[in-house]
Amino acid sequence: EIAQCLVGSEMCIRDRLLTLSKKEQALFILRYWQGESVKSIAKQWNTSSNKLSGKLFRLRNNLKQALEKEGIFL
Repeated sequence: EIAQCLVGSEMCIRDRLLTLSKKEQALFILRYWQGESVKSIAKQWNTSSNKLSGKLFRLRNNLKQALEKEGIFL
């Protein structure tokens, strides 16, 4: 049952990522799937760590809301 939930949430995350802009997709993947630091990404993208952290916060919250609508609570 737990494995099914995790597989379902992974598919939902992938589906949700496809609705994001290419830049938002890249940001999410760099940070959460490739494990790059906020500081490193901010430097690459020529922005501040604070702005990038804010963007990541909003992306996470939007993802959480989308998952909850699908009945997936992490």
